[in-house]
Formats: sequence, structure tokens, C-alpha cells
Amino acid sequence: CSSDLSVQCVSLSRQPQRTARAAKGTMPSNPCKVGNLISYVGTVTSVLTFIMGIIHIYVKPPGFKLHFKSCDFTDTQYTTWVDCNSEWQNNWGLTAVPGWSPLFVGAFGAMMLRPGIMQVFGFPRTFTQYGFWLIFQAFFADFGYAGKIGVVTGWVAMITAAVSFVAAALGIKSTRMEELEAEDNFVPKDR
Repeated sequence: CSSDLSVQCVSLSRQPQRTARAAKGTMPSNPCKVGNLISYVGTVTSVLTFIMGIIHIYVKPPGFKLHFKSCDFTDTQYTTWVDCNSEWQNNWGLTAVPGWSPLFVGAFGAMMLRPGIMQVFGFPRTFTQYGFWLIFQAFFADFGYAGKIGVVTGWVAMITAAVSFVAAALGIKSTRMEELEAEDNFVPKDR
């Protein structure tokens, strides 16, 4: 941790550890704990992915144009009659999902640190799960978007995924993972 956080790190490390069941989500989040640092770096990549999604939609805004009068039931020289509203399909149909993926994947990933409404899912419970999530994020929402920003963010996510796998092998957990484990008596199977 940086020197600015050193006082906070020392004071938090001296506090008695409470069980998650007694505290019910009020455990102090020590920013110097290795598991929390890994989670923070992963969250930063997810926030950057979300921002890339906003940039992508700003640069390539979806269209709301539907053709009706110009659509006939005959083929034209340039297109078939069934493709008359392909612009709408490309903006709002399932073919549009790749264009929206950085926005949704980034928002979902950013909420993993303190999920609030997503608490029901309890994801990720281990750094193995988090590592696989970061690889998914890198391949499907980072590398192909926003040019070099996407490539750099994707590689940071991939490196963080590799660190997550090492952390899982060493039994390192974030504060949230410890809370989930204590609340549900969850025993991770990847150790």
C-alpha cells in the first residue's frame, strides 16, 4: 500500500476480527489485504470496460429507423425484401449484442466488489471463479473495443486473472469472499 494508506492499514490490521455472521456485512475492508487488492484491480478493469462500452455506444449510436412504406414484398437490386429493416435488426436484434457487451459485462463486473442487489448470486465465491470471469471479460468485452484502450484493459484483466488463480491456489481471499464463506458455511472445492 502507499504511504497515504499506511496509517489506515496499520489501524485496520490491529482491529479484532469479527465473524461475518455477527457483523452481517459490516466487516472492515482492509485495503492492504492482498485479496482485496486483487479485487480492486479487477474492479478497475471492469469499470474501464464499462467506460469503453459507453464510448462504443457514443461513437456508434444505435439507430431507431424502421422502414415501412419503402418495404415491398419484392427484391430490389441491392437487397432482398426480408432485409428491408436490417438496420433495426443490427441495432436492436441479437446481432447487436456484441456492440453492447462491454457496457453490460463492465457493469456486472464492477458490481462484484460490493454487489448490493446481486448479493443473491454470491459470485464470485473464490478467486478461481473471479479469474474465469476476468478472462471472459477480456475476450468478449475488452480486446475488440476502443482500440488500444481495449487491448491494454484486456491484458490487465488477463494478468489479474492469472494472479487470481495463484491467489486461489494459495488460499488467499478477499473480505467479501470471507463474508460469503462465513455466512453460508461455504467450503471452496478449488483448494
